[in-house]
Amino acid sequence: MTFDVIELLNDAALSEREKYQVFKMRLEEYCNTDKRVLNVFRILKGIEEELEDCRESTENVNVDKATIERLLRIIHIELKIIRYKIRRPKLMEVFLTGQFPIGEWTGSKADLIELIYAISLVRSVENGKVSVKAIKEGFEFIFGIDLGNIHDRIEDIASRKGSRTRFLEKLVECLNKFLDNVDSR
Repeated sequence: MTFDVIELLNDAALSEREKYQVFKMRLEEYCNTDKRVLNVFRILKGIEEELEDCRESTENVNVDKATIERLLRIIHIELKIIRYKIRRPKLMEVFLTGQFPIGEWTGSKADLIELIYAISLVRSVENGKVSVKAIKEGFEFIFGIDLGNIHDRIEDIASRKGSRTRFLEKLVECLNKFLDNVDSR
């Protein structure tokens, strides 16, 4: 690692905000420079352990617990990214180019949210062991869209007048028409 975390936390010349900013800048610089994913993962896990030790006992460091918590959040985000790179290296490469695996979602957000909840409710991903949130994040990645808080949006969908599952009904209708055409060939 290009810097010693404990040394940075003990630097009395820096304010809490400056410690946070320096840490974030150096960490991002390191993660972007070292292309060896497993090496970065090991380093991040080591930093995470150091910070968790500091959180337990701030006597050895000149920093408050709130700053340590903010630093741990950064580490957790970076670890999430690294885990994704390890599990899905090809998709991560595509994502980093700014292109999305399938293309941008051009339907409404409500349509996609209907689909996400339907997939979750029929338990068709990992036999229902995957949360709605995880499915949402997958769709956000695949289609390059930010769905925000889908739990609020599903309440809006549930309170619709008339048909509450417009998009899913449209999917069924379109698929049935397609299948009718396949049958008639």
